Amino acid sequence: VAIKGSISSQFISSLLIIAPFASKKLKIKIIGRTVSKGYITLTLNAIDKIRKSSRITVEGDFSSASYFIALSLLTGAKIKIKNLNMKSAQPDRAIVDILKKPLENAEIDISNCPDLALTLGILGPSFGITLRGTKRLADKESNRAEALVKNLSKLGAKVKKGRNFIKIEKSKLRAGIINTFNDHRVAMSFAVLGASMDKGLIIKNIETVKKSYPNFLRDLKSLGANITIIKH
Repeated sequence: VAIKGSISSQFISSLLIIAPFASKKLKIKIIGRTVSKGYITLTLNAIDKIRKSSRITVEGDFSSASYFIALSLLTGAKIKIKNLNMKSAQPDRAIVDILKKPLENAEIDISNCPDLALTLGILGPSFGITLRGTKRLADKESNRAEALVKNLSKLGAKVKKGRNFIKIEKSKLRAGIINTFNDHRVAMSFAVLGASMDKGLIIKNIETVKKSYPNFLRDLKSLGANITIIKH
């Protein structure tokens, strides 16, 4: 099977998962540059662990943790996050290395950790951040580059979008209504931003967080966020 590596690593991971069950030996040829190689490594590691033992320990998820790291940065609250493997192959472990450097006017390449883009994007109005490698955000559950730019702009942020970058200047935000575009990461990121704002935000279709983190709102509430579900 020949497959382009430049669109998404998910296709490659899917082939790797079904390969052991194929009736014939499956050879995967990756064409061109491969994005998000870390997710392929995670898949291979998981397959290897399952091959060796029927019992495995599931690591804590760095992308889920990133929302609470962002909340801490926006509010100054001290939040303890457990069960994270600092030697993990998870691409979103990059949040640890990113935060070792000052965020003020930072330029951050999210090519290999695209799931951090929205989390880092909501920090932009507070710190002034330029995200690089953003063109691949168009192929996610929503066009995340557009979702970030449209929602931040709606709140009064100064945002400039280029072919492969998004520049977010320090800006004073106003309250507003957020469109999640049915994307769980848009919903979680802007829920965190709203929790840090005096007047908060209204987020449409917040239920989409259930796709990857069903207890997200419960956990956010446990940290003191004032959340009201408005039923129509």
